[in-house]
Amino acid sequence: MKNLWKYFGRGLPPCKAGAFSVNTEAGSVLRALSVIDEESLWEDIKVKYALRLLLKPLGRIAAFFLPKRKKAELLNKALSTLSPKGGKGGGRRTLSLTCDSGLIYTALLQSYGIDILREKVDFRLLPLLAAGVGEDTLLHRVVEIRTAEIPPAGKAPAEYISRLSRLKAIYALPEESGFQNGMNRLFDSLACGGAERNSQWTDK
Repeated sequence: MKNLWKYFGRGLPPCKAGAFSVNTEAGSVLRALSVIDEESLWEDIKVKYALRLLLKPLGRIAAFFLPKRKKAELLNKALSTLSPKGGKGGGRRTLSLTCDSGLIYTALLQSYGIDILREKVDFRLLPLLAAGVGEDTLLHRVVEIRTAEIPPAGKAPAEYISRLSRLKAIYALPEESGFQNGMNRLFDSLACGGAERNSQWTDK
């Protein structure tokens, strides 16, 4: 513990190594994101419990003694290690980690038999796993709806245009914070996966 005191009240060390190693298990990360998204919690409470979920045991002890501002900085650093490096960015939004967490969970369970809340799956692998889910999953269908283009009037039957417009309104994503948008870039690959290759909505 002696080597941890040098971090208190000063600059924070990298979150990838040392005292503040990040827990990248998907279940812990998704729970932390759920805490951060909970509107009924005060900000300092969100930071406190999100750090408990995102840091490994030694890091939790060290973070306990940090002032509030340093805890918030530490949380941002921890979350930045989970963000995609490079990638497209700025693309079409297809999924929300908070709004669609249930769809993601059930699709991975249905397609791979993986329970991401119980099994040790690295959070950073979720985009690859989600991009390969079966076409029979609701997740795949919802992404198809969100990425489908509404044809101009006269280019498709009016009933088709009306139904697609209604479905896009039902499954539209809400506006999100810059942080949430950054985390959702993890799933940009879905827009270039099987769903977008079949961007025409078809009745089944």
